[in-house]
This record gives sequence, C-alpha cells and structure tokens, in this order.
Amino acid sequence: METKEDEIKKLIETMPSLDGKEEHKLEYIKQMIDLVNQDKRAVMLYISFIIGTFVLTISQFNTKLLEMSSGLKIICFFIAITLVTSCFFHFRYWRMLHRVSMKFIRCIPTLNTFRVRELWAGKYGVNNKNRTIYLLANYLMAIGYTGYLIMIVYIFFKTN
Repeated sequence: METKEDEIKKLIETMPSLDGKEEHKLEYIKQMIDLVNQDKRAVMLYISFIIGTFVLTISQFNTKLLEMSSGLKIICFFIAITLVTSCFFHFRYWRMLHRVSMKFIRCIPTLNTFRVRELWAGKYGVNNKNRTIYLLANYLMAIGYTGYLIMIVYIFFKTN
C-alpha cells in the first residue's frame, strides 16, 4: 500500500504526457527555446563579468601588481588561471546551449515535443550531459573571485 509521500514522489518523478493540441505543443517548444535563451544570457553575463574583471585589474592595478613579491605574483597567476578556466568552461556550456536551441527550433515544423524534452532533460540532454562542466565553471569562478577579493583587499590595505 502506497503512502501519501510515495504518491507525491511518484507524481513528481513521472514526466507528464506531451500529447495535446498542436498549439500547446508549439507553445511548449517556444517556452523551451525562451528558457534556453535566458540560460544563455545568464552564462554570458558570467563570461562578461570575468573579462571585465581582468580589464579592470590590469588597467587599475598594473603598477601595484608589478611591485608585489614573487610569491604574491604566483598567487595572482593561479587566481587568473582559475578565472580564465572558469570563463572557458562557461563559454563551452554557452555553446552547448546555443546548439540545443538550434535543435529545438528544428523541432517546430514537426512539433516534436518529446525530442525537445529529451534534448533538455533526457539522459543525454544538455542538462545531464553538461551539468559537470557548468558546476565546475561555477566552482572555479567562486574560488577565483574569492582569491581575487582577498588580493584586492591586500593591495588596498598595503598601500594605505
């Protein structure tokens, strides 16, 4: 005998049917394309923020960076490598999102909602296949910016 909790779990874990009217299928595909585009904008924001950080750092702190000891320069180098790697992984994820959005668009003439769902959330979909890349990019960005902020505080207090 199933408990109420088992029923709720089954309801949540079971994918709903994709059958329905053609206009509903079209709307589903359009919403999925919009979802991917929103995700792409968020990832591009991360990439832009990392690049902007480099430009700001080089333009504002270049003399202070040159005056640092070798140990601090090495730490700055590893912070930079961490952020560049994060940027690379974010761009790779952004590229995967772009490719899947093109595949979604190709599903519109046939209204193949099942393919759209599999491309997004299926076993080989963009979310499952590239989740590690996205999480790694975010972890590297968090580590890099933590180190970056510590270095900025150090530079600020050392000069004042």
